[in-house]
Amino acid sequence: VTGVQTCALPIYGLHSLHASFVPLMSLQERQKNLIKSILDISSQTDDFLTPAESEANAAGRWKVLILDTYTKQQITPLFNNSDLRKCGVTLHLQIGDKREPIKGVPAVYYVEPTEENVRRIVKDCSSPIYEVNYINFSSSISREMMTLFAQLCVENNCSQRINRVYDCYVGGIALEPYLFTFQRHHVYSLISSPHSDPAQIERVVGMEIPQELLSLVISMATVPTIRCSPNGAASMVASSLSSFIRDQLKSGVNLFQQNRTNRVPCLSHPLLVILDRDVDLISPLQHSSHYQPLVTDLLPCNNNRVIIPNSTSFYLDKSQDAFWGEYAYALFPDAIEANRRRMEEVMRQVESVRGLTGDAAATQHMKSAVESLPALLEQKKELEKHTTILKAVMEQINEREIPNFFDLENSLKADGKVDMTTFMQFLKSKGNLEDKIRLLCICVLCRDRDLVSQAETAFTEYLETLQGNDRRQADEMMKAFHYLKGFQSAKNASDRNATSTDNSIRSSFFKATTGIINLAKAGVKGILGDDDRSVVVQIVDELVNGRVSSLTETYGYYDPATGRTLMPSDGTKLLYEDVIVFIVGGGNYSEYQHLQVYAKSQNPTRTILYGSTDILAAKQFIPELQASCSEIGRAS
Repeated sequence: VTGVQTCALPIYGLHSLHASFVPLMSLQERQKNLIKSILDISSQTDDFLTPAESEANAAGRWKVLILDTYTKQQITPLFNNSDLRKCGVTLHLQIGDKREPIKGVPAVYYVEPTEENVRRIVKDCSSPIYEVNYINFSSSISREMMTLFAQLCVENNCSQRINRVYDCYVGGIALEPYLFTFQRHHVYSLISSPHSDPAQIERVVGMEIPQELLSLVISMATVPTIRCSPNGAASMVASSLSSFIRDQLKSGVNLFQQNRTNRVPCLSHPLLVILDRDVDLISPLQHSSHYQPLVTDLLPCNNNRVIIPNSTSFYLDKSQDAFWGEYAYALFPDAIEANRRRMEEVMRQVESVRGLTGDAAATQHMKSAVESLPALLEQKKELEKHTTILKAVMEQINEREIPNFFDLENSLKADGKVDMTTFMQFLKSKGNLEDKIRLLCICVLCRDRDLVSQAETAFTEYLETLQGNDRRQADEMMKAFHYLKGFQSAKNASDRNATSTDNSIRSSFFKATTGIINLAKAGVKGILGDDDRSVVVQIVDELVNGRVSSLTETYGYYDPATGRTLMPSDGTKLLYEDVIVFIVGGGNYSEYQHLQVYAKSQNPTRTILYGSTDILAAKQFIPELQASCSEIGRAS
């Protein structure tokens, strides 16, 4: 453990705790190692424990784990109850719940460094609920908060019950090996709504999100080069993050170099690409044809848990679920066929084992066959789970005619001829309200004013048929359309803002979208999203290969290791193998899938880590657009 004194506190030390990392480990593996280090209290020096207690520690100790809402979400994809028991955790509880005192068992707190949590920890220690407490904050605790913590401990005479205080740079919630989220909701509407408090925007975009990204790159033990989309929130995040990294590199304790045991960088000087959600607004709205995006779009989901309405729920983990790991990115019909084929094969093998009789029972073949039965039954259970999920998705697909919406959306994007009869029919009578709004929004993002006007008229006729709550809900969802309709005049808005003194992020967003809209109007293929080649993939491909086009020519550049903010002028072509893509304002599974398919298609294959302030399905992104609507969004 490397000691880092960040606040004068005589009663205990404040340290920075990291795990042992090796190259090519996934984000989930790195986070799991770090949290195991937090739980391994036997390896942490206990200065005030008796010799008997220290000896007990040396052999490992059972403990209680105390979490808050965020850290519980962070640990859930990494550890099941069996994993926690192997780490000596007998019980894990929420810090806000009522908890009974437990004598003789130490407590490991792993929580966010908030004032509410600090005060609750001091209350627990002064009661006392647990005799010995190990305090671990999920990110760096501020000097002010640490001072408050120390003051409260002294006032309540409980410092002797606190063994250590640690800053733990874990870095986001790793839902999958190469997918993370900060679970920071409503960022898009915060940034894009003209009614947002500028001070709150500055705090979230200029301070809190960069600090979360700092924790991420520290946990990965790597200093990235940063590229960002221009003018908007992504540019502000990139600038602040670069400054934070520079400050850390120049500090007395460099967290990128300190280690407990043979920790080495897990990515080789990666490229961190920070993008505003506005670089592609179609991706979060369009229907998909692939298994995982369809599951997260059409069924209720909470992180990795999929809920089957009026039935049950399943937790999906690619590292534990072979079928999910292999077919999550597959076309939906391929996933259905694979599930049927595998189920038939497993059932055939199960029946074959159960049918062995007579003299065969004495053979080695019989023994090995019987030993294989538990694994076969586990495979059957896994496939039955996916049969249930596939059936639930298929019901939604058939009921809402999703393939036809998908085809219409692709026709709108392709800038070709659209079957107007079919288009108007779907706006009036097919799918549910959400499907219609999504189709209308994609139309306004892709097509000229005449077609948009026809579509709006047709949808307005549909609205006239609605009454009561249905009409009110439709009117609310129409705000998303009005907001996106304002993007048609973004260039004029940008020109007006350019001559004014308004330097807010909100005005910068209109400037940032101008290039995208101009490219779309010019008919650049796929610039607003394509089922095979998304906008984000195009951006990443250009940046990692050192190519420049009108799409990326104005992108910002930051090299925290050297302090450079300008691209090398000597003609040097900067190439990168490993990439971190971060979306400010909400990511989605379609975009994540496109990037992973792209990464695997490269020679040699790349490692691409994808994350966002939040991972949103279309039904969650539409309210963000609604909340962004204003008189600007209603501009014709």
